[in-house]
Amino acid sequence: MFKYALNTVIEYMFVVHVCPVLTIDEGVLDVKHCFKSGHCKVGTTVRYICDPGFVASLPTTTCLADHTWSNTTSCAKGWDI
Repeated sequence: MFKYALNTVIEYMFVVHVCPVLTIDEGVLDVKHCFKSGHCKVGTTVRYICDPGFVASLPTTTCLADHTWSNTTSCAKGWDI
């Protein structure tokens, strides 16, 4: 029983402290420092990478303790942000 309880606590702690990776139109997030499961640890900052011809209104975003991102942006054509 103790082993089950310990595993449950460890899994809960792991899951709680992450943000799901954002998807953006016309680009991706540089998530090389995130988990392969599609989640980033709280405190992780990721960079927006826009497709050629597009620019991001903000360069980065950070996973916050409330499991949200510090900002969300989009990639816009040229300088029309």
